[in-house]
Amino acid sequence: MPRVTFFLSSLFVASLAQAMERLPMDRDTRPGPEQKASVSSDALYPVDFAGGPRGFRSQRRTPVMGLTTTPLPTWTLENGSSATEQATSTATCNGYLYSVGIANSSVLAQPTSGGMDVFLLKHRTSDGALVWAEQFGSVMDDFATGVALQGCASGNPSIYVTGYTKGTLSGGALHSGTNQGGSDVFVRKYDANKALKWSRQHGSIKDDLSYGVAANETTGDVYLTGYTLGSFVTGVTASSNDIIIARYLANGTASTALQIGTSASKGDFGRSITVDRDGNVYIAGYTNGVLPGQTSLGGNDFFLMKYPADLSTREWVRQDGTSTADFAYAVTASRNATGATEIYLVGQTFGATILGGTLGGGNLKSGGDYDAVIQQYSTTGVKQRATLLGTAGRDSVTAITSDGGANLYVVGTTTHDLRNDPGSYVGGVDVFLAKYDVKLALKSVHQYGSTHDDPAFENETATGVAADNDTGVYVVGYSTGNIGGATNQGGYDLFAMRYADGCSVDPALAAQCRSASGSGDPHLWTSDRNYYDFQGVGEFILTESTPVAAQPFVVQARQMAWNSVVSVYSAVAARFDTDRVGVYARATHPLMVNGVAVPLGVGDVQPLSDGTRIFRRTSTRYVITSPLGDQLIADNYTSHMDLTLTLAPSRAGQVRGLLGNFNNVSADDFALRDGTALTAPLSFAQLYKNTPNFADSWRITQQESLFDYDPGQSTTTYTNSSLPATHVTSASLTPTQYQSAKQLCQAAGVTDPVQLDGCILDVGLTGNTTFATGAAQAQAQQPIAREVYLGRFETEPGTEWNTQATSLSPSGDRFFLGEFSNEGVQLSLANLPAHSTVTVSFDLLILQGWDGNGPFGPNYWGLNVGGVGEVFRTTFSNTSSPQFYPAQVGGTASASGTGAAERNTLFYPDGDSVYHVTLTFNHATPELALQFFADGLPGITNETWGLDKVQVQVR
Repeated sequence: MPRVTFFLSSLFVASLAQAMERLPMDRDTRPGPEQKASVSSDALYPVDFAGGPRGFRSQRRTPVMGLTTTPLPTWTLENGSSATEQATSTATCNGYLYSVGIANSSVLAQPTSGGMDVFLLKHRTSDGALVWAEQFGSVMDDFATGVALQGCASGNPSIYVTGYTKGTLSGGALHSGTNQGGSDVFVRKYDANKALKWSRQHGSIKDDLSYGVAANETTGDVYLTGYTLGSFVTGVTASSNDIIIARYLANGTASTALQIGTSASKGDFGRSITVDRDGNVYIAGYTNGVLPGQTSLGGNDFFLMKYPADLSTREWVRQDGTSTADFAYAVTASRNATGATEIYLVGQTFGATILGGTLGGGNLKSGGDYDAVIQQYSTTGVKQRATLLGTAGRDSVTAITSDGGANLYVVGTTTHDLRNDPGSYVGGVDVFLAKYDVKLALKSVHQYGSTHDDPAFENETATGVAADNDTGVYVVGYSTGNIGGATNQGGYDLFAMRYADGCSVDPALAAQCRSASGSGDPHLWTSDRNYYDFQGVGEFILTESTPVAAQPFVVQARQMAWNSVVSVYSAVAARFDTDRVGVYARATHPLMVNGVAVPLGVGDVQPLSDGTRIFRRTSTRYVITSPLGDQLIADNYTSHMDLTLTLAPSRAGQVRGLLGNFNNVSADDFALRDGTALTAPLSFAQLYKNTPNFADSWRITQQESLFDYDPGQSTTTYTNSSLPATHVTSASLTPTQYQSAKQLCQAAGVTDPVQLDGCILDVGLTGNTTFATGAAQAQAQQPIAREVYLGRFETEPGTEWNTQATSLSPSGDRFFLGEFSNEGVQLSLANLPAHSTVTVSFDLLILQGWDGNGPFGPNYWGLNVGGVGEVFRTTFSNTSSPQFYPAQVGGTASASGTGAAERNTLFYPDGDSVYHVTLTFNHATPELALQFFADGLPGITNETWGLDKVQVQVR
């Protein structure tokens, strides 16, 4: 039967059939009913997860509606056809994600070469939007296994793609090498605009396969590793399967090639390669032989090797594992806070016990079956730490990346619940993303799965992971199920997802995880969504952890007078463990760490002793992220600063200061430092003039200060208790000032009503357009909308609705809530998280002969909100009469059906229209009552309406 080849760490490839000790047959590795007992070299997988036959294809099926994964990524995408599409590796820089994989179909409308092809995709990291796609190959089968980037700081990185081919690749004059028999290794270089720079192919008369690629950031040289059954290096004959290592110069010139084997009948496999900041090269893989100077522990062992940049002399090799089966699939190098480099090897083990490291404590016990393993080595080859991640099921790590020094991210596959959360295991084979610190302490685990109406096809494989220098972590792989909101098109479809390493990830934490901010003159949002202006002049506590300890987490702000009525931020200082960080509104030496100026280029990262990272995202923005999950963003406009603070969920209810107490209760945000409660909104006297007052309560003393001072200065230098002189609002502006400022703010992209009002005040008072830029930035930093309700009506509605009436359209394919006439239909929600706005999105079905503004109208439809009032009223028409929609009543009339997503698709005899409606309004209470209504309709038999896909989000 035809066979589709799957490979890479995705299903934990162990080796070629001819060169590998078989795993015990009682470990679910027996041939399936459609498999042969012996398979060819590029199709053997000793460790199978799903248990189904290799190459077995699932039919396309209707997706099962519901939550597919938890916690949810910030975006997901799934692309495919009825054939095979698999993402196999990924890398990121400069706001883009580069992913490679294989397909025996056209990927995103690219031309095919025949057989299995290689694809290279570029997506925007912000939203997953595709930028471009490249597909290439030979007339035979071609496989991509790795991608690496070099030169990200230039803005036009070099992209290296590696893998193997059974034919001769395309590329014209830019390609060199023809197929020598079996599979050949290839590497290709592209620029960020998809232009091919060069392509190289090399092999022997037997199989030669490349599985890992890495680039030297300084020289641009590229390194490959894999294995061969032949003479990859001329004059060297493989004993069985030999490790191969190759170096190509940045211009594509073949430089050095190595072939390393143990003994006959033993298999040695290079699986991953990395280059550290000093140009040293590390190769990881596995062997069931004995490498030079090492001892076999039995079965298959991990190995790790180190070479200099020119691959001249191997500096050391380490062989490690258990008495059974151990497979290393990936390796990465990461710099810790001291500047030292550490090497991390990941894979899986079947052993019951694995040895710890010199810094990592005792031996580690297996959770059962295969467990994921992570090992840390020094650059001298000393095993420092090791950890297992395992369950009673089958678990493996397939890829690893570092975010620049503070955190490690690994992805893998599991057949069990890794989170000790009964709801986290979705079924079949799930993928997971785990976060570790540099001491291999587990910080979080996120498990994802898919849905399918046949549980046998709820299988995912994670093959690659990449982390940017900000908060993004990206996972790629392939699935037979429906990932997120996408529908599997049949067989294996590629997927990619973005995980935000912070507050927006876990719905269970969303209510506890909110951004507080201060912008402009400044206008403050507390973590619990109270908004107020604070114009005090001096140095203040924005937030500090409670109870106050010897080394509390503290963020302090320095505010200077802009004039007699408003102030601005001129500096921010914070303590992260024992380190003191300050960002100052100035052009020279804006960043200070422990009193020392730290030059930091755009895109660079400065780690601190506790693993905190300072990342300079742009020329004006510094992002400081702690291992706990706290994040401080400082925007330095030199004339002033804007600040955004996101606290880790664990700090809920354990902070105090100008930004509130972060307990999800907005009513108790305001208090003096001695605990005296104040009721919002605070008066001018409560803020600045009473004895005691809010401002003075949160002023810092010199002993408390985290700021740096010039000689002769202290916190007293920056204190002026007489300011502000009076209260001022946007209503204080002249009409000319107001309109001019409004136009500038709107032109800068400020749309949020609250943010716009503050921007108008700032620009109108100062005449400085930088405040408009800052307001737009502050608006973008506000919390993302959080879904609190989603209603679909294939089944009976819940008790949150005041009616359980549902209907099926005459077309027979649309269930919806309804039909209704002139009555009101109410949705009631309680216990909402803290918020300031609500967004309601839904499909509105306008059924039968609505006459809009015509002679049989007007036919109104609208929305009332409890405690707010009527927020929307318009008219709709299915006849020739005009309607107000998309405007409200009293606005500009439009033709019948304007703005409809569908017309006459539901087969109602007198017409039908479906509108996708989104309404946003201010709202802050924990209870929400939405009353959808219509009036002016003649009756249920003539003009009706219904609802579907009702979504409620708060922000």
